[in-house]
Amino acid sequence: MQRHLTSVCVTLALALTACGGAAAPSSSPPASAAAKPASPAASAGSEKPAASAAAKPASSAQAATSGAAAGKPERDSVKIVYATASGEDTFVNLAVSKGYFQNHGLKADAQFVESNASIAALTAGEAQLDMADGVSAIQAITSGTPLKILGYFDKTSPYMIAALGDIKQPSDLKGKTVAVGKIGDTSDISLRIGLKQIGIDPAKDMTILQVGNSPARWAALSSKQIQAAILDEEAYRKMAEAQGMNVLVSMQRQKLPYVASALVVTDAFSKANPNTVLASLKALIDGTKFFADEKNKNEVLPAMAKELKLEVGSPQLETAYDAYHTRAATDPYPDTAGVQTILDALNSIDPSRYKDVTPAGVIDTSYMDKIRSGA
Repeated sequence: MQRHLTSVCVTLALALTACGGAAAPSSSPPASAAAKPASPAASAGSEKPAASAAAKPASSAQAATSGAAAGKPERDSVKIVYATASGEDTFVNLAVSKGYFQNHGLKADAQFVESNASIAALTAGEAQLDMADGVSAIQAITSGTPLKILGYFDKTSPYMIAALGDIKQPSDLKGKTVAVGKIGDTSDISLRIGLKQIGIDPAKDMTILQVGNSPARWAALSSKQIQAAILDEEAYRKMAEAQGMNVLVSMQRQKLPYVASALVVTDAFSKANPNTVLASLKALIDGTKFFADEKNKNEVLPAMAKELKLEVGSPQLETAYDAYHTRAATDPYPDTAGVQTILDALNSIDPSRYKDVTPAGVIDTSYMDKIRSGA
């Protein structure tokens, strides 16, 4: 029987910082928009490919903001929250600070919120837009919260399962302690997905320890307080291998369809403010293009350093930049494959709750359809 342990902040300064989830400072657009910034280069770095083609013909993300102007946004301003403090969502702050929301007729404020609070902020009306993971969004929808996922900005699983050097193969994990963020969150569901492929049941074969986000899990693993952890692969694989650790499962290299980061809105806000939502989605896409373009690295690094509380020029910042700046999709069309991966995993855990949930009840493709058509 699995021993679900209550949330544990690992006794390391790094882990404490990560578990604490200190909010990054809010971003706001420039006070004056007299000279609007140029649109980001459409030739930005490549996104992660989705594992299955969307039903619609593939179209270049260059069309995202180059079509005819849509209707005027119903609101003057929006607040967007994001739940990843790893640097992956830096494009959100860039979309604000570079004036891309302004380009589409909006003022915007972006703020980091812990993943378990971002959906709550959205449903309470404290924020209008949420960059959340698919697991959190689907769990909220099945609990009766009327939400929709409008676009996937990270379309494949970013995770690996890494273990100390004496654990050579996945079967060696039996009886060991493995770290996740929180029971039932996207890291825990991803662990289940990864181990199910090789016939291991985390609920029966190991102890799951709730530690916090990837930096906290890495701190626990590298200090040998646990034997294995699920981690963001691009950010931690090189460091893990340098310390003699073994990567037991790589969902990232399998390019497993997933919804690691997505734009989520309430049904009510979407219906009442369709032009505002469309303008916001276009601004975020512009932010991903700026983030991905290597020519902008000198502007991106200070933004990431502020987010991660690192010094510009530090090796950790360079690692984060390399891991994340091309990850966000510049064509974040919400195909069904990523949601289906999550639904399959959730259904295996609680079929009475998830058996009737379908991708069509979770995603709304209409906004990306308009963007792809040049609207």
